[in-house]
Amino acid sequence: MSFGAGVAKWSAKSTAEMREFHAEIIFRLYASTIRDTPVLTGRLRGNWFPSKDNPSKQVDVNFEGGETAAFNKSISRVADFIIGFDGAKDFEVFLTNNLPYASVIEYDGHSSTKAPEGMVRKNTQRIMEIINKR
Repeated sequence: MSFGAGVAKWSAKSTAEMREFHAEIIFRLYASTIRDTPVLTGRLRGNWFPSKDNPSKQVDVNFEGGETAAFNKSISRVADFIIGFDGAKDFEVFLTNNLPYASVIEYDGHSSTKAPEGMVRKNTQRIMEIINKR
């Protein structure tokens, strides 16, 4: 194998590994954030929307269901997002919950028994620790 072919093979493998790593990190962060979202009626947990380049403006106003249905609804959106993910391209990713009380629960301690450290902040910190170890 020529030097050029070897570099091309290494580059392709590295790009694929980086894509997989990015997709794994995004999935783990989003899944743990959804799982840690406190549940009263399920609406908050069922209203997470992944997107790229800009935060989603979506809200599932008709969502009805309990804890498991809410998790499955949001995690399904994340899984679909990851399937189309191209980690080789440069863009920002978002996980947005547009219910009006989402930020109150995240930042103001309104769920002091179920999510005292928020949902997003604690999982972002945990994922950053995982990334730094790698």
